[in-house]
Amino acid sequence: MAAGGTYFVLNEALTALAIALRDGRPLPGLLVADAKSFGVALLGLAPLAWLMADAYVTVGPLVAVIFALPLYTTRAAYASVVEIRDMFTQTVRALASAIDARDPSTKKHSEHVSSIAVDIGKEMGVSESGLEQLEWGGLLHDIGKIGVRDAVLLKPGRLDREERMLMNEHPVKGEEILKGVKKLAPELPLIRHHHEWFNGSGYPDRLIGEGIPFLARILHVADAFEAMTASRPYRPVPLTREQAMGELRKYSGIQFDPRVVDAFARTGWATGARGPERDRPERVIPALGQVAALRARGSLSTSNTQPTA
Repeated sequence: MAAGGTYFVLNEALTALAIALRDGRPLPGLLVADAKSFGVALLGLAPLAWLMADAYVTVGPLVAVIFALPLYTTRAAYASVVEIRDMFTQTVRALASAIDARDPSTKKHSEHVSSIAVDIGKEMGVSESGLEQLEWGGLLHDIGKIGVRDAVLLKPGRLDREERMLMNEHPVKGEEILKGVKKLAPELPLIRHHHEWFNGSGYPDRLIGEGIPFLARILHVADAFEAMTASRPYRPVPLTREQAMGELRKYSGIQFDPRVVDAFARTGWATGARGPERDRPERVIPALGQVAALRARGSLSTSNTQPTA
């Protein structure tokens, strides 16, 4: 028994280590998640194993036939759960793609935001369940824009006051759209609060600092960086990676959580080790011009009258 237990522990530890090295996930979080899942499974299966052993002594090899059907049924049920979860994830991704398809300039925006947010989460030691919330929250953070008419969403110039108010409603609309989906309940705070500013001048609820859900603060940084480094109708030429990082630093403690900005700076998205390659015009607008364009749109100003994406 001791040998079996040692083998099990070493096998799980080495498997978790391999996954951590491959995916860049925090090893302690993986070990804790494995311990929870396998611990529950072992506690549930231990009585069954004892029953099977006792039955084998009493009945003999025939016990294998007796237990074969329920064991197979259990395995099939588990496989179905995994398949359903995969289908749900694919549906979420398809929905995110449909949202982004309304505006050619935001193609794969939600997918990129999701990836950036997950990488920041890994850097900050977020749990596996938290990383899943960042993944799905990132994919669906702009679903509320379904309710924004094209004349506002695709307007190339500066939005007027009424148009800004309509655009700023998309986090609340997104929460309302998804609140009936029980599986996505943990993601609702991320979707509602991903435009809150650290100094309290954000929307929709003007939350301040630590009062903003932690994962929403991560999503805010991811969304802002992706928006600044991508073309938009109101800003055809995107900021460079370095310029965008400079803006995050500049507004750290004002718009963004400083800890999240520091964590983002350590990810491959900030260093250039990873990230989508986008087509850029040969002419590069200086950072000052880019920032002016953003401020004209309202994306990077303390008045916070326009979202960053």
